[in-house]
Amino acid sequence: MKLLDFPLIKITFFLIIGILLGHYVSIPLSLLTIFFSIFFMLIIVLIFSRIGTTKVSVFGILIILISISLGTIVYQIHDETISKSHYTNLEYKRDDSPLLVAKISKKLKPSFSQQRFIAEIFNLNEKEVHGQILINIKIDSTLTNLKIDDVIAINSTLEDVKPPLNPGQFNYKKYLANQSIYQQTFVTSSEIVRLKTKSTTFSGFAAGIRAKINSALRKYDINESELAIINALLLGQREDISTEVYNSYINAGVIHILAVSGLHIGILLLIFQFLLKPLESVKYGKTAKVIIILILLWSFALIAGFSASVTRAVTMFSIISIGLNLKRAVNIYNTLAVSMLFLLLAKPMFLFDVGFQLSYLALISIVVFQPKIYALFEFKWKVPNYFWELLSVTIAAQIGVLPISLFYFHQFPGLFFLSNLLIIPFLGVILGLGVLVIILSLISILPEFLLQTFSFLIRSMNGIVAWVAGHEEFVLKDISFNGYELVAAYLLIIAMTALINLKNTRSLIVFLGTIVVFQITEIASKLSAERKLIVFHKVGETYLARLQNEEMTVFTNFEKIDMKSPFLRDYKIQNSVEEINFEVMPNVFNFNNKTILVIDSIGVYNTSFSPKILLLSNSPKINLERLTDSILPELIIADGSNYKSYVNRWKASCENKKIPFHNTAEKGAFILDE
Repeated sequence: MKLLDFPLIKITFFLIIGILLGHYVSIPLSLLTIFFSIFFMLIIVLIFSRIGTTKVSVFGILIILISISLGTIVYQIHDETISKSHYTNLEYKRDDSPLLVAKISKKLKPSFSQQRFIAEIFNLNEKEVHGQILINIKIDSTLTNLKIDDVIAINSTLEDVKPPLNPGQFNYKKYLANQSIYQQTFVTSSEIVRLKTKSTTFSGFAAGIRAKINSALRKYDINESELAIINALLLGQREDISTEVYNSYINAGVIHILAVSGLHIGILLLIFQFLLKPLESVKYGKTAKVIIILILLWSFALIAGFSASVTRAVTMFSIISIGLNLKRAVNIYNTLAVSMLFLLLAKPMFLFDVGFQLSYLALISIVVFQPKIYALFEFKWKVPNYFWELLSVTIAAQIGVLPISLFYFHQFPGLFFLSNLLIIPFLGVILGLGVLVIILSLISILPEFLLQTFSFLIRSMNGIVAWVAGHEEFVLKDISFNGYELVAAYLLIIAMTALINLKNTRSLIVFLGTIVVFQITEIASKLSAERKLIVFHKVGETYLARLQNEEMTVFTNFEKIDMKSPFLRDYKIQNSVEEINFEVMPNVFNFNNKTILVIDSIGVYNTSFSPKILLLSNSPKINLERLTDSILPELIIADGSNYKSYVNRWKASCENKKIPFHNTAEKGAFILDE
């Protein structure tokens, strides 16, 4: 049995299992290598042996084991922290400010007060190291703009990226870790010393091209908001898009348009195929056409920064392009599997990239469901048939991405079909015209009418998106959807796929069974709700909450309460809270047979009883040692409303008294379970 006879889909699937195994289970690399070698040698023996009927099944099992072990090995090889020369493994005094030398590798979207860059560090305290860090630079009047490949030297402390301080909040630490970034530093522009750049990387070369394109377009006084859209659609850079515009695209259900992906690459491939069609009439023209298209596609990927979505799309469409021009049938399932296989072997952390997951789930869903949906209605006229085909693609994509979108983003744009129908038909024109505008601007012969036409299309697209997003009543927000429901939802979709294709009693029973499983996960989520007391962390404010089943009561001293406070919203979604009530903060709580005394800025308290827990808020002027001697608490909590100097003094007092001390600024929210 030839290896190529084994379905690539299965190989890719078990490679993914191996990557997940490597991510969640620590297995020595040496042991994995031994297993992989044994399995590989058995495959070789099996190929040249004459084993009878068991050969096929044994071969299949060995391929599965090889795929799993290969996935785990690839994951560990790409885990930079294993290396002794990784900067996290270098021992030095953390209180010192080490001298570090790093090269800027990526510019991130700036915040209100800071510019942010990802940098490759290669020297730390005069020792050669490697790894990526996050550099946060305070924005001030002396700030000089750093570019990709700039080499800088700074004396600054490296800090671990902090996990979220409140439950349910976005875990930025985990997000950066999935990109192999584990520490960060905070500096001012005056602390940065630029060194001579030694070499130019592909990223630096691409950034230079993007800078030239932007400079050329600015000469024609193009609007900055329109320029930001051009950068997103054609250059793969979304950093300059305003928050308002970005949120509009999210609420309208067309955020995928701003991320260069399969949709964009597919349109560009069609344009390239059309423009290069005359080459087919000359000798070796077809081969030349394929080569030119591949060069153009990968050049576009380079300029767009080789993001996960761009790389995936270009890899897949490169395979499709080769198949189309060689006049060979292209199996879309194998094409998806091959592109995913190559990408995961090159960078297994792609698997944990949300964009990567959404892209593949959307494509797989389109391939599986679109023909079935499209066949439901037939139109004799071309125009309604075209729009029905487009709508069927949109609906099919939503089937695949809806569960994971709810899991990550907790909202659903109800008018997604309308915005896609209005925008996607013109996206090809916008992309084609955009490429022409960029080329003509670079050679300084861009006609005014062409620029105005292109600007009008961009403004119209933004206007349509804003209009659709403005109907907020159709945007379903704050939808609770946990991991169990996610798995159950995809089991339901798989069972539905089997039922549609097989149409037999067994598949019907499985489908009905998965509906029951999904309902059980919904019921279990509600029944598993616990009683909890939570002291949230919020700088300058005190928020204490009592959770009981699906109802949460929030206690605070503030008259004006932010009902849409992000940390309350996140907790509400995570715990499937149906109702939130607000009450004035009392001085004494009783929860789970434990008395909690709250001392605020007034500093008045009752010494006639002994509370188990003491909560300090709004920097009360008290003598903590004298207080603890009189009431003998088992635990002291200081929330984010207190001055840092006060908290440090209280912490020292508790250490002397050997009383547990919980500082929410360091340890995060305090949670007391029933």
